[in-house]
Amino acid sequence: MEILGGPLFGVAGAGESHGPAITTIVFGCPAGLKISRAEVQLYLDRRRPGGNKHGTPRHEDDKVLFLSGLFDDSDHEGMLAGPVLQVAHPDGPVQESPSYEMGYTTGEPIAAVVLSTAKKSQHYQQFAGPEGEVRPGHTDLVKFHQSQGYVDYRGGGRSSYRATISDVIGGSIARIFLRETFGTLIFSSIVQVGELQATRSLSDYFDSAHGRLWANCGRANRLGRGGHPLGGCGLCGRGGRTHPPNAHRGRFDWGGRGSNGH
Repeated sequence: MEILGGPLFGVAGAGESHGPAITTIVFGCPAGLKISRAEVQLYLDRRRPGGNKHGTPRHEDDKVLFLSGLFDDSDHEGMLAGPVLQVAHPDGPVQESPSYEMGYTTGEPIAAVVLSTAKKSQHYQQFAGPEGEVRPGHTDLVKFHQSQGYVDYRGGGRSSYRATISDVIGGSIARIFLRETFGTLIFSSIVQVGELQATRSLSDYFDSAHGRLWANCGRANRLGRGGHPLGGCGLCGRGGRTHPPNAHRGRFDWGGRGSNGH
């Protein structure tokens, strides 16, 4: 499990790419913030692979379910109008429970789950074991040795792009809090993919009096020569009435390695 963030707001994520689900716990969110599943789902839809012709051809229909940390005493029916969670036991009846569609944060941990659906595990057999093929920018071999051979390599395991589901869920809640509390708006754009550079960027529309901009290097979901991912660079900025301290600190350092070993 990884814990992102600081002492006031944190996000814990667990789950492998081809496992049953990706689980997220958001803790430290103040009470009284209105959260709707539909708004968080919009951010997950932007993350979802298969959304445009320039990204990966994989198609993943990720749907988030909220299981704790929300409450609305004035509208119990609307609060419990989220997708129904079903568990079918081989030796017993099907158990059902509604999830939260909306509500106000209670100050307790917010639990969310996204079930995994698309699985073609046989496509990853070639990367298994100490003699498996090494993919640039991936951690198959490193994870194999770290786990003493017990790594789940299917779909990249815990180092898969699907691990960012927890980042998006936690980030969307933080984004809602910043918007409602400080009036902060966040913008981003891709400025370079491989050798292709954008002619305009966010800095053309902002100045130091209205927002602060910083660049974070990442990796685009495109394939270059030889099937290797192209390097990329993104620009992110924020604007609004006020800015919380340390808001510019990101997850990734300039070495390009995140907290989960990417």
